[in-house]
Amino acid sequence: MQLSEHFSLAEFTVTNTGKPNQPTNDYLPNLLAIAETMEEVREALGYPIRISSGYRSELVNKLVKGSPTSAHLKGLACDFVCPGFGTPKQVALAIIDAGIAKDVDQLILEYKTTKSNGGDWVHIGLAEVNRGHVLTKSPGKGYLPGILNP
Repeated sequence: MQLSEHFSLAEFTVTNTGKPNQPTNDYLPNLLAIAETMEEVREALGYPIRISSGYRSELVNKLVKGSPTSAHLKGLACDFVCPGFGTPKQVALAIIDAGIAKDVDQLILEYKTTKSNGGDWVHIGLAEVNRGHVLTKSPGKGYLPGILNP
């Protein structure tokens, strides 16, 4: 099922856990909303986006150690990279420059400790009332305001 011009439902439900990860129809409006936001991001970046995590079932979220209140559980979040454009930090800064960050709930630059556990990525989350939070999540430091180095 195609959610938008460049994004399919399969991209938003991919998981490496091997567990089922299909949303109910109740989450379709949310998935359409995040896909539309990601279309804006893709247009701003000018390159294809690779999604690593979108919708997560409760089981998948637990297995990946996601927050129990994660927007991923409602189909309102997307973790991604855009290698054709640049590093996750460059992507996050471009999203801010394009004015998209003010229209989302959270834009988070997420750092991991090693490339073997997935590397770095950008998270965009939506909410009923978007707060426009811009954060960096870094191992050992937690969430910090702004887009920072690890």
